[in-house]
Amino acid sequence: MTWSDLLLRLKAVVFHVRVEDELAEELRAHVEFETRRGVRAGLSPSEAERAARVAFGGAAQVAEQCRDERGITWFEDFAKDLSYACRQFLKQKYFVAVAVLTLALGIGATTAIFSAVNGVLLRPLPYISPERLVNVWSSIPSKGIPQMGFALPDLEAVAARNHSFESVAGYFLGDVNIAGETPQRVPAVIATANMFQLLGANAALGRTFSASEQSFGKHYVVVLSDALWRSRFGARPDIIGEVVRLNGKMYNIIGVMRPSFQFPSPDIQLWLPMSFSPQDGMATRDNHFISAIARLTPGASVFRANADVQAIALNLQREFTENAGIEGGVSDYFTSVVGDVRPALLILLGAVGLVLLIACVNVANLFLSRASARQREFSVRTALGAGRSRLVRQLLTEAALLGSLGACLGIALSAWLLRLIRVYGPGEIPRLQDIHIDIRVLAFTAALTLVSVLLFGLAPAFGLSRIEISEAMKAGGRSVTTGKGAGRYRDALVIAEVTLALVLVIGAGLLLRSLAALNLVDPGFRPDHVLTMSLSAPDAAWTSSAKIERFYGELNQKLEQIPSVKAAGASTALPIANVGGWGKNFPVEEHPASRSSDVPLIQYRQVTPHYLRALQIPILEGRFFTEDDDSSRPLIAVINESARRRFFPNEDPIGKQVHLGVFWFSVNMRRSVSPKGRKMPPFGRGFSRHRDLSVRCISL
Repeated sequence: MTWSDLLLRLKAVVFHVRVEDELAEELRAHVEFETRRGVRAGLSPSEAERAARVAFGGAAQVAEQCRDERGITWFEDFAKDLSYACRQFLKQKYFVAVAVLTLALGIGATTAIFSAVNGVLLRPLPYISPERLVNVWSSIPSKGIPQMGFALPDLEAVAARNHSFESVAGYFLGDVNIAGETPQRVPAVIATANMFQLLGANAALGRTFSASEQSFGKHYVVVLSDALWRSRFGARPDIIGEVVRLNGKMYNIIGVMRPSFQFPSPDIQLWLPMSFSPQDGMATRDNHFISAIARLTPGASVFRANADVQAIALNLQREFTENAGIEGGVSDYFTSVVGDVRPALLILLGAVGLVLLIACVNVANLFLSRASARQREFSVRTALGAGRSRLVRQLLTEAALLGSLGACLGIALSAWLLRLIRVYGPGEIPRLQDIHIDIRVLAFTAALTLVSVLLFGLAPAFGLSRIEISEAMKAGGRSVTTGKGAGRYRDALVIAEVTLALVLVIGAGLLLRSLAALNLVDPGFRPDHVLTMSLSAPDAAWTSSAKIERFYGELNQKLEQIPSVKAAGASTALPIANVGGWGKNFPVEEHPASRSSDVPLIQYRQVTPHYLRALQIPILEGRFFTEDDDSSRPLIAVINESARRRFFPNEDPIGKQVHLGVFWFSVNMRRSVSPKGRKMPPFGRGFSRHRDLSVRCISL
């Protein structure tokens, strides 16, 4: 095809009326020319005109041949089919409404879930070369701890001795109090200075940390998130260099990150450099609190890096007794971000795919029912010369128009569903803020619409293209069936619809049964009428255990004076929502372990005296803490049923001596702040059926 041919075809499409007028004028001029030739040959004008038309042939047929030569007949036919379909649908508003709504529900739900899958599973992480990012972690397999953080000296050893990483960065999460007219408590990340460089992230304003700012005393700098910069500081461009009070200390604002930077989660509001005073004891090898992320060197694999870190961990075991039983590992960072949500999202995508199939089957049945009333129409069109392909094209055009309407409404529905998912979606789903409709989602929706049109559009096309014209014409005004073939096709559609619906109903029933079973699980406390709040005071204000005890004692006393409050208690972790808590070695004095790696590890909480009463946790034996059990008394502890069965299966645990980390306690753990190696006499009487689920709470 030459450029001139292409321009002629484009002209025929854009200036259709003008081109048709030119064609009619050309045909008329040709007939007139032949008529004049006949007159010159001695024929009368009427005879010459008749002879010219006979020689020329049918004007309509010649015009069609000319249009065929243009190569745009398909476009004109499609425009006619589309116009006819619109007129048909305007006469059948209820049918169109039901069909479009059915398709919109199926396409909208499928598009929304695919958007979630796309945002969570398919979109790459917003970092430089995210495929080379890995998580690095330590573990204690002998104690059932598959993954935990690093101690600071171990992280430094991994960074210095590895052969697989370009760089290694460490970080941990914390809450920071921002002082001002409106005090605010925000989640923060305390990270090594090279974290931003490792991720390839640059500040939108100012800069990120320098290596020198990780030194203690020079670490009073902060980088803000875009959200905090806009909400608290009014998005002022001159914010760099200002001073803000964080946890009672003055910090210089040195940078503001881009909106897309949300490491390691979207709720993080600011980043601080990791730096510790030499006197605070944070650099010990038994304090595993630092998460680590690394960037692989070009050509390195996760398998090679994992072997490298394991070798380093084995060397540390030989060098330091504190590292006995501690191993290391590496995993793909993207996999760790996605977590266990991949199977759930894929199953949900399959479920809404079944919903779409059911919608297509429903619309196909509606089309077949509508087709039975149009058999005489198509019989007449066939008798007038319309081919079967022409009828199929007309029906597919109607299906395409209906599918397009359903897709447009479905996209609007999916956008609304995505807003609901972002606002009310479970916090366990990562990257919720990355879920939105983009080009990939629109392409998926277009493909979905095409498949849907073929699924429900071919059904009536297949049936009507096999109409027996003579039978349909003989029927006159009487009703006409579509024949045995179409009947079998309709039966197959009904069977498929019932089957798909049954699968969905069974799946929904199993989910409801699982949900009901979860609601029947006894959490060990009464969650009804319980309110929670979180507190975070600066270290500068809480300099001693006595101040901490006095503060919580006064707080709980004032809360319990409120008429609607029955009891108030405080704890170091929330129940269920924060199951991990703090872990410590738990050797029992009367049952010493032969090796340090065999010492069990337990999760524990520090609580106030009225904690069990606030959550209505029953004491099965012994007693709970009282106000007299302050820091001047021997340390005591309360254990739960699981601990009793595990550590004291055939004996009375009351009064037994246990060792929590480096501190001795009597059963009824009271507090974990004590001089190292201090042995406590037996004191306290009690164990509870509470399953390590604790909460700062007020029970109403």
